[in-house]
Amino acid sequence: MEGNSFVYGVAVTGYNFTGREKETRRLKANFEGGINTILISPRRWGKTSLIKHVCQQLDLDKVIPVFFDMFTCRSEYDFYNAFAAAILKQTASSAERW
Repeated sequence: MEGNSFVYGVAVTGYNFTGREKETRRLKANFEGGINTILISPRRWGKTSLIKHVCQQLDLDKVIPVFFDMFTCRSEYDFYNAFAAAILKQTASSAERW
């Protein structure tokens, strides 16, 4: 294999998601305990991949994760609109969950 084997620029799952065991355990415990959590790091450091990785491990009968990307929100209205849409999408049907 030639070059760098890491995938950049998109959220990764499965084989491409590696490491971060400590962060995974902590975030999963926070989600299951109902603890609000903010992840802060520079862009492209894997926050989305980590969140999606943890959400795939959750018992969806106990925790319903709601994920939305607020990067494009330019106002408080945009934020609340995107947030409400994500909640409705996630709670309306389990067919599209993670």
